[in-house]
Amino acid sequence: MVMPDHVHFVLKLQDGGLSEGIARFSLLSTQRIHEIVTTRGPVWQDGFYDHALRGERSLNAYLLYMARNPVRAGLVEKAEDWPFQVGILRS
Repeated sequence: MVMPDHVHFVLKLQDGGLSEGIARFSLLSTQRIHEIVTTRGPVWQDGFYDHALRGERSLNAYLLYMARNPVRAGLVEKAEDWPFQVGILRS
């Protein structure tokens, strides 16, 4: 979920730890953003907040929280109207 001043996403760790996963996300997303808007320089600020999701119930609750984020921020009236929702990505 891409918001004007932050992003929410779920990352399933396979190899390495959380810091390595965030570093990979930052690198790949920064490269793609620079390709799209033809800019250079930093995209993300240092640091991040994490929340461990344990089980399907916890995951579903967080996905619902993410979907409702643009509504809570007053950006849209219905979650499905927010145009910056991203589906499942695999690398």
